[in-house]
Amino acid sequence: MLTPIATSLASVSSRGKVRTLAFNENEIFRPIHYLGCKLRTLERLVAATKDLYSRGDLVVDLFSGSTVVSQAYAKTGARVLSVDAQLFCQHMASALLGIKRQQGECSADIARLIAKDFGTSSLPAEIQRLVEEERRLLISGPSKALVDFYPRIPQVWRPDGQSSWINSALSVEPGTEGFGAAPIILSHYAGTYFGVYQSAFFDYVRNRIETLHIEMVIGSWTRHALLTSLYSAMSATVCSAGKHFAQPLGVHRETGNKEFQWVRLHSDRSIDPVTTFLAASKAVDHAAGSSEEHSAIALPVAAAYDQIAPRKPTLIYADPPYTAQQYSRFYHVLEVVSSYRMPRLQRMSGQVTAGLYSEDRYKSPFSSKTAAGPAFEALISQSQACGASLAISYSSSSEKSTGNARMIQLFELEQLCKKYYGSSRVQILALDHTYRPFNSGHRNNIHRNDNEVLILCEA
Repeated sequence: MLTPIATSLASVSSRGKVRTLAFNENEIFRPIHYLGCKLRTLERLVAATKDLYSRGDLVVDLFSGSTVVSQAYAKTGARVLSVDAQLFCQHMASALLGIKRQQGECSADIARLIAKDFGTSSLPAEIQRLVEEERRLLISGPSKALVDFYPRIPQVWRPDGQSSWINSALSVEPGTEGFGAAPIILSHYAGTYFGVYQSAFFDYVRNRIETLHIEMVIGSWTRHALLTSLYSAMSATVCSAGKHFAQPLGVHRETGNKEFQWVRLHSDRSIDPVTTFLAASKAVDHAAGSSEEHSAIALPVAAAYDQIAPRKPTLIYADPPYTAQQYSRFYHVLEVVSSYRMPRLQRMSGQVTAGLYSEDRYKSPFSSKTAAGPAFEALISQSQACGASLAISYSSSSEKSTGNARMIQLFELEQLCKKYYGSSRVQILALDHTYRPFNSGHRNNIHRNDNEVLILCEA
């Protein structure tokens, strides 16, 4: 969604440089629902770091995720390097930072042509029958019949799910691209994460984007913009808690509010993927600039510093995960779609997992109790070695929280920062409207609802 808040900031640093830092949040687009998205704190985040860089300086956004932070820094005049281990995040950053966008290049026009060419009549007859049955059930409203319809859809992971399109999917080796060979979304996620019609449209769009790019009808920016619009439409339509992809909603479970589950299933399946895709393409066109100065890479942080250091960044912003919950668990579907390679589904006790996770999905060391400490130390030491200032977002669970435990505590992170940057150059700010500083005497102020803090390390 687009946000209605406008922000303008200007400052003069102690070094005498005039900094004109401005961004308009009307131009910041959150393409997907993303855990820990900084959309609500963008204004305060940029204001808190405004003295650490100037226009034209390189700002690195580690763990860029939904790219809203990358977009905000780009709007202030910084050159931005967006870094994330996941390929779909690189696609979104490339689109929304306007990397290699040509003058007048728009993705919405191509999106309309793609949508216009889509028709269920071109689908195999057995899929057409399923689409028609789904349509009739959706017209009738929430019902047990709709709930019972989806387990009957053939899938590659169901032993009894045989059909011509499933057989074509089974013939593609895991790790091999499915373009023109198998409908990966239909054969894996129809009936769980998405409806049949939604899945068919998403498969069509993904294949069409790749074909247009290979045929050089569209350039790299339009490809990334259309992929971002596809991810956005998938995020909007997915039937899962929080609109993430960790697991589809368990509408067949015996526990829970059945009426709510049926209504939610019907509501999500009724979302038109075509209009959602087209709306997203317009939003991407509006939010994206055009720049040869920005860049985006898909690498884990440990591997990315080889590319970061030679570019001499002025500021590095990091928003790492802090819990044992792997982000790849929440967005594994988008990662599969980004490469469109046949996934090898993870199995437990011979059965595929409820979330249909891929075996080779990325596992971050920052989400490991044993690996988090060394990973954070490497991040901080390498940032200091680059000569860059460092800003780290930290979210603390409340004192009475029953949520996920943090892999590293705030005081441990603070000590690591002081080890490499020096005690006098490290400050901890609470991201509220007054930027209240913390110190050892009143750090327990973190135990409240507003528990977002920013650790600033000045080079």
